[in-house]
Amino acid sequence: MQRNLRLIQRDIEGENEGEDFSLEVSEKKNRLWVKDVKRELDFWGVIDYSIKNSNHIKIGNINFYPSTGTCYVDGNSASYKEKGLEFLKKLLKKKGLIPLK
Repeated sequence: MQRNLRLIQRDIEGENEGEDFSLEVSEKKNRLWVKDVKRELDFWGVIDYSIKNSNHIKIGNINFYPSTGTCYVDGNSASYKEKGLEFLKKLLKKKGLIPLK
């Protein structure tokens, strides 16, 4: 992490081209967010989900994008106005995708 911060600083100061590096940092952040969401899903008891890429998790017919906290349901072109993990949890409960304990 410290190395990334130094490289970001050098990029800001104009020592690096930057485009490829910022994509790399963004990709790493996305992977960390996905890992955090996966941990929450496991904790909630959700077992039927797939990680589509470093910024897309599919749970049933719900598509969740951790970097923005946005939720889409298959067949709907618009996302929900509410965002984040708490909203995802609420939506999963409403759709019956979190097992009752």
